[in-house]
Amino acid sequence: MKMNQKGFTLIELVMVIVILGILAAVAIPRFVNLSAQAEAASEDGIVGALRSAVYIYSVNMMATTGSESYPGNPFNELGQKPVTYDSTDTDDADTADEWTFNSSTEKATHMRNDGTTLMTWTYSSSTGLLVGDQ
Repeated sequence: MKMNQKGFTLIELVMVIVILGILAAVAIPRFVNLSAQAEAASEDGIVGALRSAVYIYSVNMMATTGSESYPGNPFNELGQKPVTYDSTDTDDADTADEWTFNSSTEKATHMRNDGTTLMTWTYSSSTGLLVGDQ
């Protein structure tokens, strides 16, 4: 009497595991790179919003006072600040994903999620320019 056995052999299962391992080895570095690119794009968006807020502030000041001026802290002019912006921290960002405005050096700073990369942008309250230092 012949028994009808159903299922996969050990070799078939091992081959599937090997193929999944190869796919994971290729996909994980790409995912890490995408995270860094997404974080850089997010920074670009926030810096763009800061530049727009400073411009709008200067136009409003020109319309109301007749003279052009710029805010001391560009973050104060944002309608919605980054969730991780710390208005009480007046030095450079020092914890992961923190945004700060260093009032003594006039720099907007962001500590990336890796906790080691500090990104800085120099702000001039006399000209309203916000320029990346990288």
